[in-house]
Amino acid sequence: QLLQAFAQSRSLPLTEDSLATLATALPVSPCELKSVVNQLEHHVRTRKVTLDKGFLKRFLKEETAGVKVSPKQIVNVAAAHFGVSPAQILSTSRRQSVVEARRCVMALSAELSGLSHTAIAKFFGRNNHSCVSQACKEIKHRLTEEVAWRQHWSALHRLLRISDQRATD
Repeated sequence: QLLQAFAQSRSLPLTEDSLATLATALPVSPCELKSVVNQLEHHVRTRKVTLDKGFLKRFLKEETAGVKVSPKQIVNVAAAHFGVSPAQILSTSRRQSVVEARRCVMALSAELSGLSHTAIAKFFGRNNHSCVSQACKEIKHRLTEEVAWRQHWSALHRLLRISDQRATD
């Protein structure tokens, strides 16, 4: 809703699909969302680009390119968020709450660490990348189907951004 309001105030022609894509990919503060809209306006006005799906994909890739978070950092933040220990996430436990947290960490690591699925699997002590690929597929499905998972995902992104800022301060 904020993106839509900011886009309308700048007369930016963003479809509902585009707004949803931006909102999902950029779980940031309202101030940062306004900045994103300003950047998009700059591209439209000065570079005469069309805000189509292809452009938005390239834009988002550039926006998130510098974000690199270690799997260890993701484990620590997610463990606190889900109420499990980092050791449990790294274990082979099949307890539902641990499995869900582990899948989420694997998917976040794939998105934010810049590491391959094979490297992430090795971090978790697994033999091959298929567990990471499966975790990404499961989380992607849950994000499209379940509001609670979209809230977890956004909260973890915010917590990781705060954690990353503290590490660089």
